[in-house]
Amino acid sequence: ELLQDLAPSARAVFERLYGDPQLSHAEVAARVGLSVQRVRQIVCEVRKVLRAELGEAVEQPERSRSSGTLDKRSWSEAEDAQRRSDQRSEGD
Repeated sequence: ELLQDLAPSARAVFERLYGDPQLSHAEVAARVGLSVQRVRQIVCEVRKVLRAELGEAVEQPERSRSSGTLDKRSWSEAEDAQRRSDQRSEGD
């Protein structure tokens, strides 16, 4: 249910990495067409969201489980910001 709120690229990374534990970050990156660094960032972001959601569900069960998650637009904005940052870094 929590994974449904993720952007398609984030969900694809997470599902591939955890669906087949034998795959490395590099293999997942090649399959989804992202850089290895972006795959690692997505994994960190997804873990952070999951930890927050699971923590909220345990600490405050009356709150909506979907509160605080990054919606697809937020994920897209984060990915766009990361691409711009990467492009600026490459230009330095």
